[in-house]
Amino acid sequence: MELIIAIPKGLDLEGLLESVLTLFENKFRQINICVEKLNETQEELFSTERMLFDEHLEYGMHKVYGLFPDEQFSSFKRHVVVLTNVPNSRTIIAGPSQRIQGVSFIQVDHFITKILGSPQFPVAYELAVAVLRSRVYWSDNIMRDFIHENDTRGCINDFCREIAQMELKIKTADICKTCMSKLIDSTFPRVLLDDILIGLEEVRSRMYRMSQLVAWEDMPEVILEQQKLKIPSEGIEIHLKPMQYALYVLYALHKEGIREAEVMNYYEWFNEFYGEVSSSSDMYQVSVRNLCQEKSSSRTQARSQINGLLEKRLPTHLAQKLCFGKSGSPAKHFIVDPSSINVIN
Repeated sequence: MELIIAIPKGLDLEGLLESVLTLFENKFRQINICVEKLNETQEELFSTERMLFDEHLEYGMHKVYGLFPDEQFSSFKRHVVVLTNVPNSRTIIAGPSQRIQGVSFIQVDHFITKILGSPQFPVAYELAVAVLRSRVYWSDNIMRDFIHENDTRGCINDFCREIAQMELKIKTADICKTCMSKLIDSTFPRVLLDDILIGLEEVRSRMYRMSQLVAWEDMPEVILEQQKLKIPSEGIEIHLKPMQYALYVLYALHKEGIREAEVMNYYEWFNEFYGEVSSSSDMYQVSVRNLCQEKSSSRTQARSQINGLLEKRLPTHLAQKLCFGKSGSPAKHFIVDPSSINVIN
């Protein structure tokens, strides 16, 4: 089966998708995940940029469904998941179309994704069960017929309104007795189900390890490589823009910190390193000059953007240790705890 992740034009996932795909790497035998970037923005796709009511949600999902040849959408050949950051009137993080089978949505910044500061776990979980929900737990009113709203069973069909409930759901990675009987009576292929259960177990185990990391406030190995901040043990990959990556690497290599007036001393290093990671052949030199000025708004903005990204994507204790701090007069800027960071060129 081909599982297509459709990304509307302009939707900035800030490396979230890479983290999700890392969790499933080399895990599936029957499911092939591929990413398709759409030519339409979310506003064009759903005909709104605010709340997605059912008519907007269904309209957008149908539109994406229509981008692919109908003959490819036989029961278990292909499924499309549309990513969005626009809230929906159902208030759920994810779900299939209630009108046709074969297409679902995931709200990548739903409040439930705040679990442990690691949105890759809820998003990966919902991606893994998307096909199952659309083929087995499907009707013209899924919320009424299959969603568990009043009790948390640790089941894939729990409609969790609290972060603690979602955390339990992911850690359990289970299918309740009622939903299992529905699955057994269906024609859903066992080989495909095996892949889904493997995916859920991978999310569950990574989630558990992250919980331990948070509980003990451990500091795992951090790798800077290919414009990414990676934490391999937790399956986390945070994609940084060239300017952000070059700046972060510079401070990672100078653990003692750098005063603002001293940054210009690294102009040649920036020019060479930034040139290697930037996709632009000429414009990077302008960015380098802006970064290396004694008083640089570009540098200040880049540090602030990195801190914001780390706070959004990492558990609090990790974000606090890997973000930028400053001290002294004149102030030195530095990575708070660079001891576990390895730079791989």
